[in-house]
Amino acid sequence: MKFRTAYVHPSSRVFGRGELVMDARKIAKQYLMTDFLVDFTAALPLPQVEGASWYVASIGRQFSCWSIECRKERDAVPPCVPEFLDCTSSTDSYVRDYWRNSTQVLAKCDAINDEDSGFKFGIFADAFTNEVVSSTFMEKYLYCLWWGLRNLSSYGQNLNTSTYIGETLFCISISIIGLVLFAQLIGNMQVRL
Repeated sequence: MKFRTAYVHPSSRVFGRGELVMDARKIAKQYLMTDFLVDFTAALPLPQVEGASWYVASIGRQFSCWSIECRKERDAVPPCVPEFLDCTSSTDSYVRDYWRNSTQVLAKCDAINDEDSGFKFGIFADAFTNEVVSSTFMEKYLYCLWWGLRNLSSYGQNLNTSTYIGETLFCISISIIGLVLFAQLIGNMQVRL
């Protein structure tokens, strides 16, 4: 719509009168040079993408914990085999179930009790403590959207990170994106007023 909306030429804005530009090419060029980037950024689904990235990283963080604990249990009976952690593996289900009932890997990688496990889930613990991973698709989607909106609007101030580098970089990007969006909002308000 803004590609077709006429505007008053800036150089002719004197004494309340101005030349109305109605040429489609000039209108498009003016819009692309002024407001297009802001409108495009506002249309991006940043909270959904951020929330989805957080969810995928949460699953990856739990798998990292499982892998670390699995390496520690290599000498146990039955030994931990990395294929046991893969849901798509063709490992015999009896062997996998026997291992699952005798292993400490799953108990040591419990985000609810991460104080006891020694493995810090940081910002990713919410996915497990609020049972997001076991929810329906719509519940996951809405929770991730809310998570993204909450953290973008607060510039990531409420995030308690661990020392995991990927998590820290993710939180830094949330803070920067939130600040940039806020600066654009303030800038647009000043221009309009």
